[in-house]
Amino acid sequence: MTPPSWQTSSHCAQGEACVNVAAVPSGVLLTESSDPDGAILHTTPEAFAALTHALRTDTPSPHIHITRTPDGLVRLHHPHTPEQTVTTTADKWHAFTLGVLDGEFDHLAEPRRSLR
Repeated sequence: MTPPSWQTSSHCAQGEACVNVAAVPSGVLLTESSDPDGAILHTTPEAFAALTHALRTDTPSPHIHITRTPDGLVRLHHPHTPEQTVTTTADKWHAFTLGVLDGEFDHLAEPRRSLR
């Protein structure tokens, strides 16, 4: 199996230390690069598209919940899969959001055709 080809926002201040996103045959993955053994949120292209739309319109995402902790962390998760919660910093989340606003991840929100 080929490892995912991770993408980060061009706004990440520390190179690859940011929220990472990758397309895989079964959907879209999100993770925190500074925690390589940490959680990976697995979602569909449609749910990822809803997340990027929510970030662009400053509205809640119907599929991926975003919560902020008092100590400045941002957590992403599906309501039914808390074990896949990705935790990042507010600065890294802001860099990811700027990449979303710039359209850097739009290609990941498109449904992929299965290869037969």
